[in-house]
This record gives sequence, C-alpha cells and structure tokens, in this order.
Amino acid sequence: MVKRWCQSEHRIHINNRYIALTEPRLIEACVDCALENCRGQHLSRCSESEIKRIRQLLIRGETPDWGTELIIAAGLKHKMDEGGYQSWQTAVIHDLQDSLTQ
Repeated sequence: MVKRWCQSEHRIHINNRYIALTEPRLIEACVDCALENCRGQHLSRCSESEIKRIRQLLIRGETPDWGTELIIAAGLKHKMDEGGYQSWQTAVIHDLQDSLTQ
C-alpha cells in the first residue's frame, strides 16, 4: 500500500510529515501493536469464510451479534449499500437494544 501511495497522484504533495508517517518500520510497528492488542483482547481472526457468512446474514436481513460480527457487518453493509447504511444502522441498534431487555 505504501508503494501505491508513493506512486499515486498525491506524490507531488509529499512533505516531511507524510514521509515520517509512511516510514515502513513505523507502519509495521503500528500494525504489530494493533494485532497484539487484538490477541490480548482474545478477538478471533477474521477469515474469508467468516466474512462470507456475515455477508449472507446481511443479505437475509438478519441482525448481527455484538462484538466483532457487528463491526464487520457494519463495514460490509456500508460497502454494499452506502445509501441504505444509516437506516440499517438505526434498525440494528433498535434490535440490539431490544435483545438486552428481553
């Protein structure tokens, strides 16, 4: 991704701050820290089959579970139907709130 950024049309705007923030060792360290945090939180790895399962859940109009499934579903829904995302989000929030009081 960093290589693509350096070759993009935005390369003419590259300044010292950009160079500092795109230093490959810094990026690797940030990714390593994020992954270690995920491991520390005991978050399960996201596989392609898990993404497909959640996509099918959205297609069927089902509400995702709390946690990682909900976060992945939100990202997928936004990509699948940006215009309908807000109403989906509102409906999911109501469904999840209702699940707490049942």
